Amino acid sequence: MDTEPSISFDDFLKIEMRVGTVRSAKRNEKAKKPAYILEIDFGQFGVKTSSAQITEAYQLDELIGSQVIAVTNFPPKRVAGVKSEVLVLAVVEEDGRAILLRPTQKVENGMRVA
Repeated sequence: MDTEPSISFDDFLKIEMRVGTVRSAKRNEKAKKPAYILEIDFGQFGVKTSSAQITEAYQLDELIGSQVIAVTNFPPKRVAGVKSEVLVLAVVEEDGRAILLRPTQKVENGMRVA
């Protein structure tokens, strides 16, 4: 089993992961690989946009209102015509399906993952 290089706990603390609720979801028609454009409400941290390749595991209507976990302190990146402001976290299975990381209970938008 390959392992990634170790990082310090201080390095880990630099990664800001927060919980947000998906307010809207639509297909990103410009994406080469199927993706959704998500608008996610992070409470006091505002509404952010993300392009997420989660089309194989989720339908648009089941995403709206669900909470997700995202890295919120990466610089914005252009992805297939979309300004992607956060990186939604998922586990990628061997077949490429991305399964979202989510809280098991509803929590306040913007809460930091520790």
